Amino acid sequence: MLFLFSCGEEKPPKEKEPIPEVKVQSMYKTFCSICHGMDGKLGAAGSKDLAITEMTVDERAAIIKYGKNTMLPFESRLTDQEIIALANYLDKFKQ
Repeated sequence: MLFLFSCGEEKPPKEKEPIPEVKVQSMYKTFCSICHGMDGKLGAAGSKDLAITEMTVDERAAIIKYGKNTMLPFESRLTDQEIIALANYLDKFKQ
């Protein structure tokens, strides 16, 4: 049997660096714009107009992560941090 012990203080995990907006814009263009359009209003394949959404960031993040109706889930393609960044980015489309 092998036992491993660690002595000393446990260091808190480092906070992840924020995702640069240019990367979030690129993710939106790659994953979202085909249905939502570059302005969030395209409405292809039954997608919602992002400019008029009243959903919270958490609600939007859940839909991005798990999908809804015809929208596919992105949990296997994006990290949780990327999903939250995208959900926040959608505020740019609100009127």
